[in-house]
Amino acid sequence: MFLLEQLNLADFRNCESGEFHFSGEKVVFTGPNGTGKTNLLESIYFLSILRSFRSASGRELTRIGSRGFELSARVHSRGYPETLKVIQHGNRRETLIGSSRIRRSSEFIREFRAVVFVPEDRNIAGGSSSFRRRFFDMLISTLDSTYLTRLADYSRALAQRNRALKPPVNRSIVAAFEPELAANAPSIAALRRQYAGSVEQELNALLKQQYDVLYGSWPKNYDEVVLIVDENNEVSDMVLYALGLKSSNDMLSAMTGYMSGEEVDTTKLESWSYADVCKKTFSLILPADCWQKDHETGKYKDISSDELGLKTLYANGIELKIVGVVRQSADAVTGMMNGAIGYTNALTKYVVEQTAQKELVKQQLDDAQHDVFTGLPFKENDKTLSSDDIKKAVEDYCAGIDQAKKAELYTAYMSLAPDSYVSSMIDEKLDGVSREDIEKQVVESYPEYADMLSAMDDETLFSYMREMMTEQIKTAYADEVKKQMSQLSTASLAEAFDNCYLTDEGYKLIYDELMPETFSDSSYEKNLRTLGYVDLDSPSGVNIYVATFAAKDAVAEVIEDYNSTVDPEDQINYSDYVALIMSSVTTIIDVISYVLIAFVAISLIVSSIMIGIITYISVLERTKEIGILRAIGASKKDISSVFNAETVIVGFGAGLIGILATILLCIPINAVVHHLTGIYSINAVLPPLAAIVLIAISMLLTVVAGLIPSRVAANKDPVVALRTE
Repeated sequence: MFLLEQLNLADFRNCESGEFHFSGEKVVFTGPNGTGKTNLLESIYFLSILRSFRSASGRELTRIGSRGFELSARVHSRGYPETLKVIQHGNRRETLIGSSRIRRSSEFIREFRAVVFVPEDRNIAGGSSSFRRRFFDMLISTLDSTYLTRLADYSRALAQRNRALKPPVNRSIVAAFEPELAANAPSIAALRRQYAGSVEQELNALLKQQYDVLYGSWPKNYDEVVLIVDENNEVSDMVLYALGLKSSNDMLSAMTGYMSGEEVDTTKLESWSYADVCKKTFSLILPADCWQKDHETGKYKDISSDELGLKTLYANGIELKIVGVVRQSADAVTGMMNGAIGYTNALTKYVVEQTAQKELVKQQLDDAQHDVFTGLPFKENDKTLSSDDIKKAVEDYCAGIDQAKKAELYTAYMSLAPDSYVSSMIDEKLDGVSREDIEKQVVESYPEYADMLSAMDDETLFSYMREMMTEQIKTAYADEVKKQMSQLSTASLAEAFDNCYLTDEGYKLIYDELMPETFSDSSYEKNLRTLGYVDLDSPSGVNIYVATFAAKDAVAEVIEDYNSTVDPEDQINYSDYVALIMSSVTTIIDVISYVLIAFVAISLIVSSIMIGIITYISVLERTKEIGILRAIGASKKDISSVFNAETVIVGFGAGLIGILATILLCIPINAVVHHLTGIYSINAVLPPLAAIVLIAISMLLTVVAGLIPSRVAANKDPVVALRTE
């Protein structure tokens, strides 16, 4: 039994300091949103597992303006009271049990166990495998005192081993990590299987609550699957095609009709019984089985490209049986399965294990330097070869071939039409040729291309013609050269090649076009993907989906903090797709804002000028009044104050009327926006503070606009003013 008696917080989240006492086994936190209830739960969880369930960064846990936080608790752990304390200051953390400082996290984690339930927990069932692994690792770490230590040692050794496997591979260094991996892997795997079995039973029960079995049963073995139908007991045409219930001709006809805009006749929709569907079987073909060795060439070829190879693969594939039909329950909160075919985790494990046992996969894993399909060495970047490297490669190749091969090479080299010759011939043939001439010539030979040609613009059509003529001219040129050279002997051709002068372009042409391949165009990682090999403990990439912008920023901060502590080759490269999208949206909004600001600025300038003009007219019309005021003793300052006060009143009145008009106009504007977009969460509002600021700006502008007219009024000669009619 683990009971929490007292909790103390300092500078944690929004809490500057706090002390809480708990007197019972059941405690409920209540209060308005945003008061810190979740923060309080987060602090309790942090004292259990030394990490947050909301953020991986300690900076977000620290109250704004503070450099760190402190948590302490008095708990009843394993029947006796204990004091736990965590002090976080920047990147430095100190953990204490009583007065003893704890050096290893595993020693602290086991003292107080807490479980948290959050909306993201549904990813345990429907999320990625990496999420589930992290969940189980955290769960088992709190239950077994040695698991965390073994897991940390294993993960560190595995990461170092994977780094050592990068070319060039040093087998002695790789082998040095094998003992530590072998020592920790069995116990880690055993504990994972033990606890996974317990959790799997609970998850299966939850899954079965979310779906109704319409026919048959749930899968029990790796080779059993279920068909998932929608609320109307329907599946897509593609699923029907995969099940063999729709022919390829039916699919082609449907696609053609869809592309042409034909309406679907719903009265002719086909239906099948659940029993018919459950009689269907699949043949799951592993990618590694598609490649077979050609004993003549010594290379591997894909046998799935021909009908005989496909029949062989289907006959030897993993047979899968549909054992049931399920549908999401009407009262289900969310669907836990994606797609139309549901299968168990056992099938995934079986496929991964079977793929790893394939001989071709083992060969590629054992040799990271050579392409298992071609036997050629991998080349990181073919474009890095210099002209001297290419020249040497060609000369070395020519030195190792006989006269016959050298004669063939010279003939092939001379048969390559120069680009200048091809270009001049095309220009000559197209000189004076119109679009109508091309269409007439093509349609006479290929009438089925008439519609396609009419849809092309002139640039596309002529470009297409140039491509076709290029191949024709090159072929004709090569045939003519080969015809002439056939009259020469092999020895003469070989001698001619030895005596011919080759430029850098000539050497490159021979290297790229005529020499046998010396390097593989593929890569070690690409070949493993082609073979379907998966290393569950070493993913090549991770997709992170966050619920809030704050969480996204936290993830980016963690990655940047990690990158600052490792070498450049070990840094994590990530793409923030949300940021890319938002940057484009922000740019558009900024442009619109600048345009609106420009219009507002022009309006304000024009308004200020009009106010100044009106005030000046008022001064002219009230000249005699100004003279009377000066005559009875009013000073220049008094006269100026009169007109300034009037402009302030005008500005206040105008601003107030504008604010009231804005508030009233927001009502129909919101109604129109809601009606047109269907989004009711967007509302046009005018905050009170903004209203006050706008009124103040209006008053300021009117005062500024009335300064000159008021000064003119103050400077009028009282004698002259009294004479004015």
